[in-house]
Amino acid sequence: MSGYWRHRPRSAGKEFNHAERTGVYRPNLASRSSAHGAGRGMPEPAQPLATSLEPLRIYPEPVNGAVNAESSRPRGRALGQNGRMDLGLRGRVYLVTGGSRGLGFAAAQALTGEGARVVLSAPHEATAAAAAARLAHNGTAADAVTWVVADNADPATPGLLIAAARDRFGRLDGALISVGGSPSGTVATTTDDAWRSAFESVFLGAVRLARALAADLDGHAAPGSLGGTGGSVVFVLASSVRVPLAELAISNGLFPGLAGVVKTLADDLGPAGIRMNAILPVRIATDRVRELDALSGDPDEVRARLSERIPLRRYGEPEEFGRAAAFLLSPAASYITGAMIPVDGGAIRSI
Repeated sequence: MSGYWRHRPRSAGKEFNHAERTGVYRPNLASRSSAHGAGRGMPEPAQPLATSLEPLRIYPEPVNGAVNAESSRPRGRALGQNGRMDLGLRGRVYLVTGGSRGLGFAAAQALTGEGARVVLSAPHEATAAAAAARLAHNGTAADAVTWVVADNADPATPGLLIAAARDRFGRLDGALISVGGSPSGTVATTTDDAWRSAFESVFLGAVRLARALAADLDGHAAPGSLGGTGGSVVFVLASSVRVPLAELAISNGLFPGLAGVVKTLADDLGPAGIRMNAILPVRIATDRVRELDALSGDPDEVRARLSERIPLRRYGEPEEFGRAAAFLLSPAASYITGAMIPVDGGAIRSI
């Protein structure tokens, strides 16, 4: 990486810098125009961005064995380069909070694999830098990833992340807001301090970032394009949105509330073309899930036992979550907003 951004904690009564990038960086947020960088020497995207979606073309089956140029192509697919479905992500820029590991990293990997550029955020410098290095090692161009050390609970984080994206890449198209997990405990055993801490980091931190993004994003890919082809935000929530989970009182209390925020923002921002959605992952095979399984015994045995409760009889792979997140963020999902999308192998039984 050519440099990094480090979030510094606020010191009472002292002026401070939000980030540093091979030296001290002072984002001049006040000077930002509505054009988001017009006339400020912002870099242009590495690849031109399509101004509208490629239409979905349906190719008929051959009739009586006749095959022509149209019928010989796959049916029901929007084709991009190399015969792949083009999500329209090339050149776009997304924030990925919690992007150093697990689901956030899987989403970042899927986004960069489709040609997008990402700003990873994580609370620790070592893990953020290591995640960026892993993406580069996996074939992502080094200049397609930058990282920020930041905590969602800090009120300064939204401005810092948005500034990092615009100053590094010259644009911003959306975000994956991974709010993180919550501590275990029942309502009776969970302390007031635990509720307050979780509310600040899990709930209010996500709401602050979504609010800042709503004011910053454009819902149209270009003038005259369809609404929904521009700004897109995806929250990573949990199955507790639909069904209360045993021993997870905080998750049961906060995540349904965040789902309500997503639906409200979808209503509020729909007229501007900005989309808001959420993903509800269940038993995705990340290191964190394996650590949680180990609390109940041998993690492999726990995984086998719990897999029997999932209709597909297995855990999901991080790559499967990443592809779902990349699709929802992309203009290929331009008519999807306000949705709670399970990535769960059928585990959530509620309708």
